[in-house]
Amino acid sequence: MLSSVKKGVSKLVPAESQRDKSDPVTLEHLHCLLRNLDLSNAKDAAIYAASTAAFHGVCRSSELCVLSCNLFDPSKHVSNTARIVFDSTPSGVRHASFNIPWSKTKGSKGATIILTDLNNPTSPIPALRHHLSANAKVPPGAPLFAFETDDGGWEPLTKTNWLRDVMKFG
Repeated sequence: MLSSVKKGVSKLVPAESQRDKSDPVTLEHLHCLLRNLDLSNAKDAAIYAASTAAFHGVCRSSELCVLSCNLFDPSKHVSNTARIVFDSTPSGVRHASFNIPWSKTKGSKGATIILTDLNNPTSPIPALRHHLSANAKVPPGAPLFAFETDDGGWEPLTKTNWLRDVMKFG
C-alpha cells in the first residue's frame, strides 16, 4: 500500500520541482580537480579535502558543508573542533575517522565518517591533513571545511561555493 501511495504522490509533484538525476561522481572527476585546483590556496585545499572526503567517505555534501555562511549549526554540522582520529591498521593501512552530528539517514544520532588511505593521488588522508594545515588559523568552532580568506578572516565551505568552484572543471 505504501508503494502505491508513493507512486501516486510522485505524480502530483509539479514539474518545476523535479530535477533530473545527476551523473555519478567518478575517480576521474577527483583527478580533474587535483589537476586544476591550486592546493596552496586555502579555499582550494578545503574544496579538495571535502571532495575527497565526500567521495571516499561515501557521504553527502550537506554532511560536510553548510547551505550558507549564516546557517552553521553545530548540532547539525561538523566543526573543526571535531576529534579526528588518524591511525593505521596492524598491516599499515592509514585511516582517519570523525563523527558528524547529523546525517540524513540517522538524523541527530549522527554518523562516523571513515576515510581510508589509498595508493592514489586522490587519497583523502593527505588531502584532509593538508586542509587542516592550510586552514589552521580558522578559529575553533568553525565548520570543519572552513577556509582562510585573503583579508585574514575565514568563510565556511558552503554547498554553493563548493559546487560552483567544482563545476568550473566540468
